[in-house]
Amino acid sequence: MHFVIAGLGNPGAQYQFHRHNIGFLIIQALLAKYDITPKAKHNALIADIKINNSKVTLIMPQNYMNRSGAPIAKLLNFYQIPPENLLVIHDELDLPSGAVKLKFSGGTAGHNGLKDIGNHIGKDYWRLRIGINHPGHPAQVSDYVLSNFNKAEMTDIFIPLIADIRDNIDLLLGDDNFSTDNNRAFLEKISQ
Repeated sequence: MHFVIAGLGNPGAQYQFHRHNIGFLIIQALLAKYDITPKAKHNALIADIKINNSKVTLIMPQNYMNRSGAPIAKLLNFYQIPPENLLVIHDELDLPSGAVKLKFSGGTAGHNGLKDIGNHIGKDYWRLRIGINHPGHPAQVSDYVLSNFNKAEMTDIFIPLIADIRDNIDLLLGDDNFSTDNNRAFLEKISQ
């Protein structure tokens, strides 16, 4: 079986530690774990790893966040991978910092990356939603997501969370699919 794990973010060093880039940070942690350097293809950085008995392609689209859909769609089409074998890792304003939720399909909650992915492949794919908290007022959202995590957030919440996700990502994949039982085991591990 072939799966795709896509981390969302904005390319460029100036965005590296922005709240919007949590998906990129997790993919980078997986690349380091597997000691692999991604290659540029389909306007994305891509690397293949093996998790359990499955081939997994990691992807970081190199368009900006609101144009994430095209590189992901190109990759799925190239390998003929169905959308239900895609996991998108993204920031989530509607969850407290460090909270993690996993869901299949659904709306975008105003997330521009998810909107663009939906425009290209529809809504029936998996999402790993990483809580970054809400700044409190809708007018502050853009500046908030495009600002760096503060030192305390990184040290106390996100560095340990990224490590937990990196170390337990294999629990998400069964022999041939993302499954409810696998998802439960994964979420229990990273919330300890």
